[in-house]
Amino acid sequence: KLNSLGSVASGLRAWQSFAVTVLGYAEWATFPPASDDDMCQFIAVFNNAGTAANYVGYVKWACVHLSLSTGRWSNKVTVTIKGLKAEQTRKTGGQQGAGGLLTDSWVAQLAARAGKVRSVHLRAAILVSSVFLLRVQSEMIGLEVGSAETGKHLPAGRHSAVWVTKGPHNADELCIRLARR
Repeated sequence: KLNSLGSVASGLRAWQSFAVTVLGYAEWATFPPASDDDMCQFIAVFNNAGTAANYVGYVKWACVHLSLSTGRWSNKVTVTIKGLKAEQTRKTGGQQGAGGLLTDSWVAQLAARAGKVRSVHLRAAILVSSVFLLRVQSEMIGLEVGSAETGKHLPAGRHSAVWVTKGPHNADELCIRLARR
C-alpha cells in the first residue's frame, strides 16, 4: 500500500540525494540500489523506523514499476528495519514521540558503525544531523559548502550554506544556514 504521492516523491528524492551525496552514485544511476548494504546505510540515517520502512518500500516499489531488478533485496534490509524498530522501542518505550530522546551514546554508536564501514560521509551526516537536529531528507542531504557571506543572504535556489568560523576563545565553530521552505 502506498501513501500519498507527495510522500512517495519525498522518499524517492531522499534516496536519490543520499545515494548521490553519501554513497557516490551517479545522479542518473540511483535505481536500482547497487546493493542491500547501500539500503542498510540509508536506513541507518533514520530515527523513525516507520519512515525508514516507508522510504525503503517506495524505492522497491519504484524498481518494480520501472521493471528494474529487486534481486539484490535481501533479508538484510528487512532485518535492519526490524533492528531499527527494536532500537526505537528500547530507546523510547514505544512509538516515536512516546518518550525518550536520541542520546549521545546512541549517536556515538551510529557514528562508530559508520566508521567501521569506512563511510566518512555517513559518519559526518549522522553527527551533523544529531548536533543541529536536522531533518535528514530535507535539510541534511544537500548541504552546500558556503561562507559567512553566503550564509548572510542565500542566493535564490540555494539550499544552504555551511562554513567554519572562529568562536569565543578562538575555537572553531560549524555554522549552518538553511533556506526557508
